Amino acid sequence: MVWPKIIYPAQPAVPLPPAASSVAGGSLGARTYYWLVSFVTAYGVSLPCPEQSVALPASNLCQIASPAAPSLPTVASGWNVYASSAMGEETLQNSSPIAIGTAWTEPSGGLVTGSAPPTTWGATLQFRQFPRFVPYAWSKAIRHDSFSTAGARQTVVERLEDWLKFTLEWVASGADVAAWDMFLRAAVQGMPFDYYPDAFQANYLTYALMDFEKSIDYKAPGKYYTFTLTMRKEMLQLVSAPGGGVPPVPTSAARWVTFTSSAPGPFTVAHELGYSPNGVSAPILTNAGAVFFQTPPWDATKLYLVASAPGISGMVLVW
Repeated sequence: MVWPKIIYPAQPAVPLPPAASSVAGGSLGARTYYWLVSFVTAYGVSLPCPEQSVALPASNLCQIASPAAPSLPTVASGWNVYASSAMGEETLQNSSPIAIGTAWTEPSGGLVTGSAPPTTWGATLQFRQFPRFVPYAWSKAIRHDSFSTAGARQTVVERLEDWLKFTLEWVASGADVAAWDMFLRAAVQGMPFDYYPDAFQANYLTYALMDFEKSIDYKAPGKYYTFTLTMRKEMLQLVSAPGGGVPPVPTSAARWVTFTSSAPGPFTVAHELGYSPNGVSAPILTNAGAVFFQTPPWDATKLYLVASAPGISGMVLVW
C-alpha cells in the first residue's frame, strides 16, 4: 500500500548554481573556496544548491553572481551565499539577504563566520493510515455563463483549478493526532503545503487548505478521530506566513525555529539569524498548552518565551 506524506510549509525552489569568478582586490594569497547559495522566501530560507568550488589567485577576491529568480510558485525576496575554505564547512557570508540580480563580492579581509546553511526544510507529516474516498480527479472551472433571449449561451472561462478531497477515518490519539493538529492549525491560516501521494517518491503537488475552520472529530472508543480535508492546488504562492494577516514578503533572512519547553515559565531558544528579528509569527504548537512571548520578546541571539507546562513543542517563523 502507498502511504502519503505532507511537508509544510511548501518547499521553495532550490536555486541553480550561479557563476563564480575572481576580481582584483585585497591581499589574500591563492586559495580555493567552496560555496553554496539559497533563496530567501516568506516561509524561510530554501535548501541550498549543490556545493560548488572556485580557485582564486593571489590578490583576488571571490565574486558570485546572483542566482536566477526562481520560477513560480516560489517568490524569493533575496538570496544568501555560504562559503568556506574547507569542503562541507560553508557558513553565511551576507549580513542581510542580497537582492536578486545583485552579485556578492568577498570582503577585502576575506570570509566571515556566520550560521550554517539549512539542511532540512519545514515539518514532515507522515500518514499513519491510508486516506479514504480519494477521487481520481476533481477539476473546477471558474467561468461565467450568460444567455441571450434566443437561448444561445456565451461562456467566459477565467481559469481551471485542480482540487483534492479525502477523509482520514482512524487517526489515533497521542503523537498521530497531535501531529495532525499542529499541521491543521497552520494550514487553516492559508499556509501552502506539499502533498506526496507516495512518501517514497519525489513527486508532489502544492496545495492550500480551503477550510477556514477545521475540527478533528470523535470517531470511536479507544480515542480515534476523523476529519476530511478539502484542498486546492496552488497556482501562485502569494500568501502570508502563519500567525499573521497578509504582510509583505520579509526582506530579511527568514527561518523556522523549533522549541520544546523544559519546565513551566520563562525559557529561551536561539534563533540563529545573526541579528535581532524584524518580526516573528505566533507560536504553532504540537500539543496542549500555551506558549507566549516575554517582554521584550527577542534580541540579537534569542527568542524569549513563556510556557504553561513542560514538554510543549512547536515552531515560530522569524525574519
